[in-house]
Amino acid sequence: VIAGLDLVATSEKRSTGWVRQTILTYFAFFAFGTLLFFFASNVLFKLLVVRNLKRINSVFRRHATDDESTALLCQLERGDEVEELVDGIERMSEHLFAARGQLQHYAENLRRMVEERTAALSREMEARRADVQLFVQLLEDMYRSRSRSELWHQSLPRICRRFGARQITYICTMAARGQYAWPDTTVPPVTPDHFVEILTGGTCVLADAAIYVPIESGSGASEGLLCLSWESSVEAGQHDLDVLQALGRQLGIAVENLTAIDSLARQMNILETIVEGISDPIALMDANCVVLTVNRAANRLVTELSGGARTDGNILSQFFDLRADSCPMRETIARGTVDLREVSLAGGRTFSLSLYPVRSQAGTADQVVVYLRETTAERRLQQQIWHAEKMATVGKLTAGLAHEINNPLGVIRCYTGLLRQAIDNQQQLADLETIERHTLQAQRVLKDLLNFARPKATGSGQADACRVARTVGEVFSAQAAKRGAAINVDCPQEALPVRLGGEELEQVVGNLVINALDAIPEQNGMIRITVRQAGELVALEVADNGPGVTREDLPHIFDPFFSTKGIGAGTGLGLTISYAIVTKVNGRIEIERSARLGGARFTVLLPPLDDNGEHTHAH
Repeated sequence: VIAGLDLVATSEKRSTGWVRQTILTYFAFFAFGTLLFFFASNVLFKLLVVRNLKRINSVFRRHATDDESTALLCQLERGDEVEELVDGIERMSEHLFAARGQLQHYAENLRRMVEERTAALSREMEARRADVQLFVQLLEDMYRSRSRSELWHQSLPRICRRFGARQITYICTMAARGQYAWPDTTVPPVTPDHFVEILTGGTCVLADAAIYVPIESGSGASEGLLCLSWESSVEAGQHDLDVLQALGRQLGIAVENLTAIDSLARQMNILETIVEGISDPIALMDANCVVLTVNRAANRLVTELSGGARTDGNILSQFFDLRADSCPMRETIARGTVDLREVSLAGGRTFSLSLYPVRSQAGTADQVVVYLRETTAERRLQQQIWHAEKMATVGKLTAGLAHEINNPLGVIRCYTGLLRQAIDNQQQLADLETIERHTLQAQRVLKDLLNFARPKATGSGQADACRVARTVGEVFSAQAAKRGAAINVDCPQEALPVRLGGEELEQVVGNLVINALDAIPEQNGMIRITVRQAGELVALEVADNGPGVTREDLPHIFDPFFSTKGIGAGTGLGLTISYAIVTKVNGRIEIERSARLGGARFTVLLPPLDDNGEHTHAH
C-alpha cells in the first residue's frame, strides 16, 4: 500500500511533438476543406444563380421592345462574373425604375384624359338627352297645334332656351306673314345675303354669331329659314350643326303635317257642312249596321220615332230588324249595288229609302250611305192632284148626265101629279106616291151631282167656326138622341173667323156629322166637335167612337160615289163635295184615328182671317 505520492514525472518533448503534429494536420485539412468549399460554392453559384439570372434575362429580352432595354439585357447576358452581373442588374433596375416613372406619368396623363373625356361624354349625353326631350316636346306641340302660327309660337321658345340663344326667328317663305320671333322684338332679324342659297342648299350655315337652319318638308320643298342668334360667335360655334339640321327636318315634317291636317280639316268641315245642310236624314253605317256618322236630321227623326229611346241616328233600326239576314244593309253590301225602296210606318208616314254602298281601296263594299226622304206630304199631294183631276173629269161627266136625267125626272113628277088628281083608287095612289118618292130621291141625287160638278163660288164669305160648330151640334143633337148617342161641342169662347161662307162651312161640318152618326153604334155613341187654333190655321175636328176608316178605304174616301154605308143609305158624294169646298179656299181635310174616342177623326184645316178681315194665306 502506497501511503502517498508527492511527484510524478514524464517526458514532455514527446507529447509536445505529437500535439504540434496533430494541430498542423487539422490546419491542413481545414485549409483543404475551405478551398474545396469555395470551389464548390463557386461552381454551384454559376450553375444555379448565374444560369437562373440568364434565364430571367432571356425572359426580359423576349418582352423588351425598346433599344435601350435590349442593349442592357444583351450586355447582362454576355457577362459571366458576378460583378458584371451585379453591375448589369443595377443598370437594369435603374432602367426599370425610369420606365416605372414614365409609366406612372403615362397613367396619370391617361387618368386625366379619361376624366376629361368622361366629362365631355357626360356633357354630350346631357346635350343629347336635352335634344331628345326637345324633339319629344316638339312632337307634342305638333299634336296640340291646329295651325302653323300656333306651332311656331309654342316651339320657338323651347328651341331658343335649349340652345341658349339670345333670339330665334322663323322666316316663312310660304305664308302671307313673313316671320315669327321670340322673344318678340320690333327689330327684324338680319337676313343673310345668301338667303336663297341656304334655303336651296339644305344644310345649316354658321355666320358670325348666328346659325341659319333651312326648314324642309319630307318631299324636300323649302318651308322657311330658322335663325338662332347668340351674343358671340364663340357661343354659336359650340353647337352641333348636325343636330340643328335634324331639328330643321323635324320642324319641316311637322309643318307639312300641319298643312295636310289643316287641309283635311277644311275638307272635313266642308263635308260636314254639306251633310248637315241636307235637310233629309243621312247616315254612314258599316257592315255590322253600326252608325259611323249621321247628320242632325237623322238624330232628330230617330229620336222622334223611338220616343227618345234611341239617339244614335240609326235610321234602319226604325224599319227593319238589323239582326235578321234579310236586313237591307247586308243585302246591299253583298250585292254591291244601290238599293232603292219605299218604307212606311204604322201611322201612315211613308219614306223613300236609298242605300248606296261605299267601296274600300280593295274594291269591296264595307260601308253604306243611308239616305231617307219622307214622302208623306208628297204622296198626299200626288193623291190630291190625282183626286182633283179625277174629280174634274167626273164633274164634267156628272154635269152632262144630270142635265140629261133631270128633264125626264121633271116630266115624271109632273105627270105623277096629274095622275093623282085623276085617280081615286087607293092602290094606284100608293103606287104613284112610291113613284114620286123615288123621283124626288133621284132629283136630290142629281142636285148633289150638280153641286159637285158646279160648286158655289167659295172664298168670298167668312164665318165663325165656333158658331157654326155649335149650330151644327144643336141641329143634329135630336137625331143623335134618337140613336142613343151624344154630341159634344168643345170650342173657345172667342170667335175664330175663317175664310169660308157660313152655309158652305155648315154643309161641310154637317156632312161629317152625318157620316159620324151612321158610323157610331146604336147605343152609347159619342160624337165630339172641337174647334181650336192649329198654328196659322183654324182646325175643326169631328171625332166619333165608331170603327174608324180602314187603311184600304183611306185612299178612296173622297172619291165620288164611294161609300161604306149600306145600299140606299147614302149617295157617296158628301165627303167629295166637302173636299171640293175646303180645297177651294186652300184648306185641307186630314183623316186619322181618334186617340180619345177610338173611331175616325176628320180634321178640317181652314185659313183664318187677319185683323182687317182679309184672307191670310197659309201654306
